[in-house]
Amino acid sequence: MGIIEFSDFQCPFCRRFHEQTLPALRERYIDTGKVRYSYRDFLLDGHDQAQQAAVAARCAGRQGAYWKMQFALFDRQRELGPPLYPSLAAQLKLESAAFKACLSASREIARVQADTRYGQRLQVDATPHFFIGKLSGDRLIAPQTIIGARPFERFQAIIEDLLRP
Repeated sequence: MGIIEFSDFQCPFCRRFHEQTLPALRERYIDTGKVRYSYRDFLLDGHDQAQQAAVAARCAGRQGAYWKMQFALFDRQRELGPPLYPSLAAQLKLESAAFKACLSASREIARVQADTRYGQRLQVDATPHFFIGKLSGDRLIAPQTIIGARPFERFQAIIEDLLRP
């Protein structure tokens, strides 16, 4: 069973999902191993800080702090911009030189853009956008879609239905 989320760090609805719904999903399904959760970047037009925020999260991930950086970025969404990322990296005790070098390299930018193109091929056009389905290897089988920051109960209904034998 898996969930793939397409999200944008500047999207207020994505922030709402990460604050209000994701904690319950993590506790009930993800942390218990019932559901595998994947996050994909999906850059929305007009969100000029989203790409660099996504890169900052990926660069933190290279040092084992992806999820901590992700939570920090959503928490400080109104402050997104170049001055914030080194500050958050320092708070997370990341190795500063490696983090800064990663931020300026093109490798993670290309990966963020590849996620967005992948979402476009799947007809994602808004965030947050979720695909939920049974897994066969790394692929979702006949996924159901949720668009928007929906409450935990909406996810729970789909997940519980899919977990039934």
